[in-house]
Amino acid sequence: MTETQIFGLRMPGEPHTWYCSIMGQGGEHRSYCFYKGEKGLDIYLQIREEADEMYAEDAYTTELILSNECLQVSFEDREQLDPHELALIKKLGIKFRGRGQWVSLKDYTAGWLPWLVSEDQAHPLHALLLKAMDVAMDCQAGKISIGEWEESGQIMPVFTLENDVWKMEETPVAIPENEDFLQPPALPQDWESLRFLTEGKNSLVCGTINTMQPTQKSPSSRAFFMKVTLLINPADGMILGVSTIDPENYAEYESLLINIFRSAKTRPAKIYFADGVSETLLTTGFKLAGIETDYHLEAAKMLDEVAESMFSMLGDDGLM
Repeated sequence: MTETQIFGLRMPGEPHTWYCSIMGQGGEHRSYCFYKGEKGLDIYLQIREEADEMYAEDAYTTELILSNECLQVSFEDREQLDPHELALIKKLGIKFRGRGQWVSLKDYTAGWLPWLVSEDQAHPLHALLLKAMDVAMDCQAGKISIGEWEESGQIMPVFTLENDVWKMEETPVAIPENEDFLQPPALPQDWESLRFLTEGKNSLVCGTINTMQPTQKSPSSRAFFMKVTLLINPADGMILGVSTIDPENYAEYESLLINIFRSAKTRPAKIYFADGVSETLLTTGFKLAGIETDYHLEAAKMLDEVAESMFSMLGDDGLM
């Protein structure tokens, strides 16, 4: 099977479908990846497209990878496993031999460093993996047919687990419009309160970049990548406001942005988004505030220039 022969798996009590891609046909990276819902599938398809075009060197591709939503079972060399995985393998008394034989179970969650799956995730992941292996063998034997993913979507087999029995149904799957992925605001009333501020005649650029060094709140806690959202004056490139995103406290991030406008006692006539992350996170909030939004290529170029200057001050390991 190729990694674009995608099929769906539905578990009892879960509202989303897991979309499975089996990688390793080329022998480089053997893994079963289970993408969470249509959003997870969309991000995976974007990563593939960007990686094909830019060989995974582009910052946007890195941003997509950090936005991933999936559970992954991969087969690695021992030195590729992190200390948490090796400690668990030793504790369980499991033995692996040879290169590419060590099993790694990873949770990819947007904004967080890939991490060992939790106990709650391990039980459904076990069922997903067993079924995916069955599907791969049936596909290889010609018992079922799975087409390559097409840009417009496809009819794909979706397997649903009901009363310990998997049932297959051919299901049309397509990626929803971007609006379906917009994040609802944590502070809707605070955003609406900005409508009472004086509307200025100016426009602002809004863009988000990642810190490339992960942050930990304690030595044993899961590390995350802090995001930094910038409000930039397009007339002179000056940064007018900064807000950092802690994935455990999204409300504080919104509050910092809202207070930037409150302090200025005015709201911009329009916000030009410089990247998809800002657009996803903030479109609904700005709409509640009565601020028109749009994506603009020139805004993206400005964000790149500002980030470049920040790179020079902080070093290459600081921001992306």
